[in-house]
Amino acid sequence: MDLKNLIVSHKKVFTFLIIACLSIISLFYILFSLSPNLKVIDSIPKPDGFLDIKQPNITIVFGANISSNVKKQISANTEPQLDHRLVWDKPHELSIILSDPKLTEETVLINIVYNNKTIYTLPIKVVLSLYSTQQLNEQARLQGIKDLEFGETVKQIYKELPFLTKLPISNERYTIVYDFDKKTIRVRLYTDRSLVEKEINNLLKSIGVDIKKYPPYYLP
Repeated sequence: MDLKNLIVSHKKVFTFLIIACLSIISLFYILFSLSPNLKVIDSIPKPDGFLDIKQPNITIVFGANISSNVKKQISANTEPQLDHRLVWDKPHELSIILSDPKLTEETVLINIVYNNKTIYTLPIKVVLSLYSTQQLNEQARLQGIKDLEFGETVKQIYKELPFLTKLPISNERYTIVYDFDKKTIRVRLYTDRSLVEKEINNLLKSIGVDIKKYPPYYLP
């Protein structure tokens, strides 16, 4: 091989090595410099939700598991600035636990930061609850039972006294209601009884009231 061909061959090898090195550098740049999938898909509490001052624990849920290297680059800050610590409960769930004695009833912004860039902001309202979350859940359960029982009771009453759906009846001469204490019909008069009694009896019969069983009594 003459000198000219040797030089050309070395140039080709050198060019190939340069291109290979640049390709490797580009690959490492793509792998390590681009942001991973850090989309936040949920939070507890929800945006503009309420956080119990006695249990100031906020959960941020990401759309994918976060690697250990990326976790090291994730931080949080608050507005106003409050003391807090971060705990990864799951590979895709981050807990932010507020531990600042200045925490009071107000709106707080929680900012999730990756590589010094805010990727998610969560506004929440801090409230002082008189009860623990467990107590509040139990109260809600008991209230649900009471509401159900009340609903069943009302349904039974209307089944036994269907004419209640037509009461009260009121005009300028009288007002007719059902008296639950006395379990009969009560009429408040604004005129002479003799002028309206027959009309009232006929009206009560027309809406299904048995006036022998539920005789009306009159108030002046």
